[in-house]
Amino acid sequence: LTGSLVVLPWAYRNWSTYGQFTFATVFSRSMIDFNLAEVVARVEGISRNRAVNSLDQDLGVVRLTLNVLQSYPAEFLKAQGLGVVRSLVGTDIGTWGNVLGDDSWTGLGLLSGAFWGSLDEGGLGFGPGAGPDSWLRVGLLIYSLLHSGALIALMAIGVIGHRSDNRAERLFVALAVGSSAVLLLLPGAVGNARFRVPAEPLLAMLAGFGA
Repeated sequence: LTGSLVVLPWAYRNWSTYGQFTFATVFSRSMIDFNLAEVVARVEGISRNRAVNSLDQDLGVVRLTLNVLQSYPAEFLKAQGLGVVRSLVGTDIGTWGNVLGDDSWTGLGLLSGAFWGSLDEGGLGFGPGAGPDSWLRVGLLIYSLLHSGALIALMAIGVIGHRSDNRAERLFVALAVGSSAVLLLLPGAVGNARFRVPAEPLLAMLAGFGA
């Protein structure tokens, strides 16, 4: 109720100013420019920027989503699934590189490389001109993957095995699971390790129950 006092007047302001009763259009723009464009770019072998230009944004996010899903059903589901998995267990190797003083590290993790059939895309750094930091990069990717795996395992044990008689505690666990699911599922195909950050405290708490 308190939140609606902020959201509804702002939505009304957008309606009166722009003709759209919405809090923000960032979701629809992100869905088209990143999520749907990512699917089209993968399938057609073009850049994401070109894919954005090929999408008729006047159709609206719902119509465009249905069109892309109808045209490329398997690729659409594969991209969404990979994005969610990447959010949950992925690694931002570029951030590791920044911490270690190397801004040249790029990649979306081992899972992305395995999923799309190109391990170079995962950020391994092998191939022509590979430096001595390649094995360090692989070690960090594997370490991060193991960390995420342990977190998920403990979380599953905590959610399934924790039986509390306290209604407030059960409600708190349910809210933590629901909030985590929303935060991890919403990014879809463009999911990445950084999208796990808002859910991390909740995931750690649930893993604590499992531990």
